[in-house]
Amino acid sequence: MKTPQLAYGIVKACVANTDRPVTVKFRSGWDDEHTNAVEFAKIIEEAGASAIAVHPRTRRQMYSGVSDWSIIRAVKEAVSIPVIGNGDVKSAADCERMYRETGCDYVTVARATYGRPWIFKQIDEYLTNGVILPEPCLEDRVAVMLHHADLIIREKGDTVFVTDTLFKFKYLDKVQLEYVHDSVPYEVETIKEVRKRNGYDKFVSWGFWILLAIALGRFAWWIFKTFYLRR
Repeated sequence: MKTPQLAYGIVKACVANTDRPVTVKFRSGWDDEHTNAVEFAKIIEEAGASAIAVHPRTRRQMYSGVSDWSIIRAVKEAVSIPVIGNGDVKSAADCERMYRETGCDYVTVARATYGRPWIFKQIDEYLTNGVILPEPCLEDRVAVMLHHADLIIREKGDTVFVTDTLFKFKYLDKVQLEYVHDSVPYEVETIKEVRKRNGYDKFVSWGFWILLAIALGRFAWWIFKTFYLRR
């Protein structure tokens, strides 16, 4: 957003080289002293974009603070192409309020979907019938989690699920894992046992000692060059 003319050239080139709609997502500006979302939106529209999405935080803010939805409204009033609103939509009520307060054409939901895929059903029900669905019970949450796990296993295999996806969440080390794959239930065992069975702990252990040996070797070579070869 510091170089709108460069963005204009990139978007224009994309539009000229595809028959698909080109959309652009941007923020309110680089920092509080440089908020240029409206001007940037006009340039992107002129370049031929089919729609734009606005996250009304600055680049410096990242995900801190609160989204300024008035910027979405200002952008919507300044361009004729569809405007997609984004930022701090955490519930069905938030989604309805963004539509109402900004006049945007569409709303996207980002971080609020993590671990809550049912939020889309809640939004649809609220916008269609004005009903706020309750959060699912524990049993339903577990069913969604197991279904998600099964999809990952089908796509990437058991080993990747255990050694990559699952172990990004360290707090799971002491819980028990039981899932069904191809209608065959696996034996219930602790996450730590599954990891050991798949060689994950051994891999991490050997990797640590190899890296330590390399580091010590480089240090010893530096000592040798510094204190002996210069004599």
